[in-house]
Amino acid sequence: MSAARFAPLLSLLAGCSWSAEPLVCGESFCLPKGSKLLSRQSPVEDFVLYHVEANGERFLIYEGNAPQRSPGSVVLTVGKSWPNFVEVNGPCASEQNCAVRSFASKIIIR
Repeated sequence: MSAARFAPLLSLLAGCSWSAEPLVCGESFCLPKGSKLLSRQSPVEDFVLYHVEANGERFLIYEGNAPQRSPGSVVLTVGKSWPNFVEVNGPCASEQNCAVRSFASKIIIR
């Protein structure tokens, strides 16, 4: 096989960014680019907790079927089987300055 045959493929691959940072994902979601996973804990089989840092703020993400729905948290519905919900907890100074809402809006549901 000649190299000319593979030239279109090689030019396509040259445009890809191999240094791109891979997404960090849970079972039902992926973190937005630029987020840093600090820890992942599964204290029992039916939920997972993720400690995350993004834009200088820290967030706690719950992934499971029974969110606490605490004041200031954002609950995302993600499925009909486990997990059903992702709950994001974090700082929210005011309606206009709510880091947790901004961060939760960038989470990618898969």
